[in-house]
Amino acid sequence: LEARPARAARAECLRASSLPSLSGVPQDHTEAARLFRMAGDRDHVEAQYEMALILANGEGAPQDHAESTRYYRLAADQGHTDAQYNLAKNLHEGVGVRLNFGEAARYFRLAADKGDADSQYALAGCNCTGEGAPQDDGEAAHLFPLAADQGRVEAQCNCANCYFHGQGVPKDLGIAARYDRLAADNGAARAQVNSIQGVAGNKKGDLLLPWTG
Repeated sequence: LEARPARAARAECLRASSLPSLSGVPQDHTEAARLFRMAGDRDHVEAQYEMALILANGEGAPQDHAESTRYYRLAADQGHTDAQYNLAKNLHEGVGVRLNFGEAARYFRLAADKGDADSQYALAGCNCTGEGAPQDDGEAAHLFPLAADQGRVEAQCNCANCYFHGQGVPKDLGIAARYDRLAADNGAARAQVNSIQGVAGNKKGDLLLPWTG
């Protein structure tokens, strides 16, 4: 049986989740925020994540990036993948918390290891720049395809560059062209130009420095 505080937390979280979607009932973001906070303070991981979003967006409670980041950390440390990514992003950008590339890379790694494409892409960027992780072209070239094959267009562009230049992987113009075409098909303007010119004949610049949009 669940401990009493855990049952109460789940009930509060479920009630908070239902408030904005009750048919015919005006949305009450303030009440939802209150309930999510109560559940989050009882260690309900989804409530912690929802409270972090509320505080980040200022909907239902005053915007407070420091408090939002605190809730992201609470959820992240319970293994919430999206919270790990958002916490890492805040740490990398210094939003609501002191800039800390090393800790950002650690949380990106936690989410990346669970298959999160945005975190795989971001961690590859850390390996490209050496910000928070060892500068390692091979590790970046390993991570970019993991994100690219899940549809992350910036990762597809970077994969094309890795294989075109032989940066972190053996040079392979065929694979470079495949990722370039994927990126172009997904709307990447630079890749569209490369695909029109032909990747084998186009002199690209250095790797795109990736970031976590």
